[in-house]
Amino acid sequence: MPRKLDFTPVAVPTHERAREDARRPKSREARRVTVQMSIRVGEDVYEDFRDMCRRERRTNGDMLETLMRERQAREAKGNTSAGS
Repeated sequence: MPRKLDFTPVAVPTHERAREDARRPKSREARRVTVQMSIRVGEDVYEDFRDMCRRERRTNGDMLETLMRERQAREAKGNTSAGS
């Protein structure tokens, strides 16, 4: 017969918890609220986008943000020939 599970919390000494926190990498930026969206595109466009993300090791959202910033920078310079 299996042993009964013990769910009582284990007390971790404060100095050990502080040491664990020191080893944990700090976030470079404050956490921000995220949302989810859905975009309908052709499969070939989606695969090209995912390939771009993989090559630069970015998430979909991070790549979208990067592309949008680049587009806005070009528009601010007056160069709107970036595919529009």
